[in-house]
Amino acid sequence: MSYSRNAVVKQAKAWIGCKEADGSHKKIIDVYNNHNPLARGYKMKYTDSWCAAFVSAVSIKCGYTAIIPTECSCPQMIELFKDLGEWVENDAYKPNAGDIILYDWNDSGSGDNAGTPDHIGIVEKVSGNTITVIEGNKGDAVARREIKVNGVTIRGYGVPKYGGSSTGSSSSSGTSSGTYSGGKSANYKVKINTPSGVNVRKGPDEDKYAKFDAIENGKTVTITKVSENWGYAKEYGGWICLDYTKKVTSGSNSSSSGSSKPSYKVGNTYTLQVELKVRTGAGTNYRVKKRSELTADGRNHDKDGDACLDPGTRITCLQVKNAGSDIWIKCPSGWIAGYYQGKVYVK
Repeated sequence: MSYSRNAVVKQAKAWIGCKEADGSHKKIIDVYNNHNPLARGYKMKYTDSWCAAFVSAVSIKCGYTAIIPTECSCPQMIELFKDLGEWVENDAYKPNAGDIILYDWNDSGSGDNAGTPDHIGIVEKVSGNTITVIEGNKGDAVARREIKVNGVTIRGYGVPKYGGSSTGSSSSSGTSSGTYSGGKSANYKVKINTPSGVNVRKGPDEDKYAKFDAIENGKTVTITKVSENWGYAKEYGGWICLDYTKKVTSGSNSSSSGSSKPSYKVGNTYTLQVELKVRTGAGTNYRVKKRSELTADGRNHDKDGDACLDPGTRITCLQVKNAGSDIWIKCPSGWIAGYYQGKVYVK
C-alpha cells in the first residue's frame, strides 16, 4: 500500500476547531475507541487528555496504523515508533509534512532532552525554519502551533515510512492528469468497507493520480482490472484501493436489505440515515459538490468538513427524480441519493 503524507495532513486539518467546549472532540475519541485492537485495552473517557488519541485517530481514519501506531500515551508512542524503526531523537531534524512531533515541556534546552514527553502533534508544513503543527487537545481543541526547528521543548519525531511521497513537501503537484491503462483482467464484486468511503482515481497510486470521485461505504462495485492492491471499479471508470473493500461472495448482488422502495413527496421533511455526498444533479454521473457550495445550514451539518451531510440531518424535499431503479432527492444544498441500489438512505 502506498501511504500519503497529504492524506494525514488533510485529515488533521479536517478536525481543526473540534473542541471540548461543545463536545465536538468526542467524534475523535470515538474513532480511537472504536478501533480494534484497542491499545492496551483502555477505552478513553471524553475527559481524558487526548493529544495522542488525536494522532491515533488520524492514523485510523486514513487506514495508516501500520506506519503510525495507535496509543493514548505520549511516552508509549515513542516506544512504538522505536519498534517500527521510525523514531528520530535529534531535535535539530528538519521534519516533513506528516511527521509526528513530540514535546517535553520541562526541556531546558541544555544537552539532549531525554525526558518524558508531555504532548504530541502532526507536522502540517515547514516554511524556512518554522514548523506548523496541528495538535489535538491544544487548549482543549484541535489547533495549530508554530515552533522553530531545534526549538526548546522538542523531544523528538516519529517519522512514518510513507511510500512514494516526496520528502519535505506537502504539495500534491506531482499528480498525473493521465489515465492508467495497465492492470490484469479480473471479474468480481467488492463492497466498500470503510466508514469514510473510498476515493476513485485515474490510476492505482494516490500520489500519482488525482481523485475525481468517491464511493460511499456499503456500496458494491465490479472490479474488472487489478494492479497490486488496487482495482478498477467498472461503474465509476476509475481505480480504488482494495484495502478498504471486502470481496463479495460469488452469486451475491450485495443488496443486503429487503427494504421496500420509498415514495418521497415534494415539501415533506426527511432524515438522512447515513452520511451522504451532495451532487449537482440526480445521479452518480454528476459532480460531487464542494463544501463551499453547500448552504450555510448544509455546512453546519457537515461536522467533519468532508462536504457530506451527516447522518441525522433533516432535509426538505424540493424535487424527486428517478435514475433507473434509484431515487434522488433535491434538498437545499443539492441532490442526494434517497434510495440507491436497493437501500434506503433517506427516511
